[in-house]
Amino acid sequence: MAGATLTTIDAILKEYYLPPVIEQFNNEVLLLSRIETDSESLVGRLAVVPIHLQRSGGIGPARELGNLPAAGNQGYAKATYDLKFLYGRGQVSGPSVSKSASDAGAFLRVLKAEIDFLRNDLRRDVARMVYGNDDGVVSTAASLAGQVITLQTDEALRHGWLYVNMVIDVFQGSSTTVRQAGLVISAVTLATPSITVVGTTTGIVNNDQIVRAGSRDASGHVGIAGIDALIGTTTFGNLNPATAGNEEWASLVDSSGGALAIDKMIQLYNQIRVKAGEGPKALYTTFGLQRRYFNLLQAQVQYVEPMKIEGGFRYVAFNDLPLIGDVDAPFGKIFFPDESAIKLFSNMDWKFLDEDGHALKWVIGKDAWEFALARYMQVGANRRNSSGKMTGLTDTGF
Repeated sequence: MAGATLTTIDAILKEYYLPPVIEQFNNEVLLLSRIETDSESLVGRLAVVPIHLQRSGGIGPARELGNLPAAGNQGYAKATYDLKFLYGRGQVSGPSVSKSASDAGAFLRVLKAEIDFLRNDLRRDVARMVYGNDDGVVSTAASLAGQVITLQTDEALRHGWLYVNMVIDVFQGSSTTVRQAGLVISAVTLATPSITVVGTTTGIVNNDQIVRAGSRDASGHVGIAGIDALIGTTTFGNLNPATAGNEEWASLVDSSGGALAIDKMIQLYNQIRVKAGEGPKALYTTFGLQRRYFNLLQAQVQYVEPMKIEGGFRYVAFNDLPLIGDVDAPFGKIFFPDESAIKLFSNMDWKFLDEDGHALKWVIGKDAWEFALARYMQVGANRRNSSGKMTGLTDTGF
């Protein structure tokens, strides 16, 4: 490959390296790999979805030659979902580029390593958002001592959602008021749990929310919505289920919490079926709650061999449905999603920002080259009452 140029490296990068990286990425985010991508509902930056919310009143009996029931009509609304813009950006140094003159393979290996690790970082962040509550919160502060922010729980550290070199913003509670911006994590301590940061930390107090830098602004959350928001009882898709006529735009939520009980799981599942006529196609939870469910089955002299779904993810059966333990699932919750009603709205897969014809671009003023991956997407639904969730469950997470 001697004598290769940046032009030929661009082609190799896009044709041979990017496709397998993207395929791996899509298959690694479990929930996204199981829901349908919808590009037909997009109108500009919005996904517009018609929602059936009310049944007709034009039904009833009548005596012979009596009057027929008054004509009725179905009730409809529309849910709208803003596409969000997700990016990953990497950089390689000029000296590594210079190797392409004699050994393009050496340079491509450097690039592949950067892309592979960036893919992993993107996967973790997208998986976090997919399960999230549409607020961008990664963790919540408990207290501050110098540069050390103690966290209320260790969940974000156990999941790897907070890590060294990550840049974070801290907001005043759940508001859009920035407490501190652009803090760089220099150390994480699971035992405390806490993070050490570089930057001004004055004013951070209990209940302040920690987000990835840039993911919340004066207008709210910049990232994609998650199923913790989708499966709920508050406004979603710009439709409020508390508004008269929109009551069916709410999911069933069991927030009683405490120790997991099979009877409660069956009760919620049955309530969803009675309410919607349909129900979840799979259940998602942590390894800890999956293990607890497995132990409950054994206590009832029911041994169920763990099985696998596509992608190698292991599950235990619940009412003939997969109960899947996912490394990215939030602690203390079991989701009962109707996957057929949940959509990934997107007009493209992950791609290089190469509209100028080049995947690699010179970093002006530096001896370096960079690349960026992008995808425009949003998670939404055409129905919410066929999904449900349990929250506040006692959970070790593993």
